[in-house]
Amino acid sequence: MLAPYLRNPDESVKSQILELARQGRSIEDICLMHNKSTKKYRSFVSRTISEYRHKGILPWIKQITTVELT
Repeated sequence: MLAPYLRNPDESVKSQILELARQGRSIEDICLMHNKSTKKYRSFVSRTISEYRHKGILPWIKQITTVELT
């Protein structure tokens, strides 16, 4: 389902992020599961999730709270 939206096959990280987001994982959980610093990786995860929600691939079930953005 996600394959047509991922332009570069090397972007498997994005597909992993999208799958974790679809499962309802928080941004912090996704950062920790990828062994990345939450402080540095949070913006990438957040942008990836937002991008694919706007494309209609991910549902808007869970809104990102301000606590997750700080």
